Amino acid sequence: WLSNSVKDLAADLCGGRAVFMLEGGYDLKALGESVANSFLALTGKPVQDNFDPMLLRQEPSDKVRQIIS
Repeated sequence: WLSNSVKDLAADLCGGRAVFMLEGGYDLKALGESVANSFLALTGKPVQDNFDPMLLRQEPSDKVRQIIS
């Protein structure tokens, strides 16, 4: 979903131009899927959504705030 958002913002703000850079590569399978899905999104093709919504839970953020406060 992030690549789609960047694509839409680029279309609105800078003539559709965007730069994508690779970082990391700790999990080659995940990196490959991310790159492939980014290109699919940029070309307007359907993206395979394997994202786990549980990763967006608020609990970890709350715990981090509690620890550092």
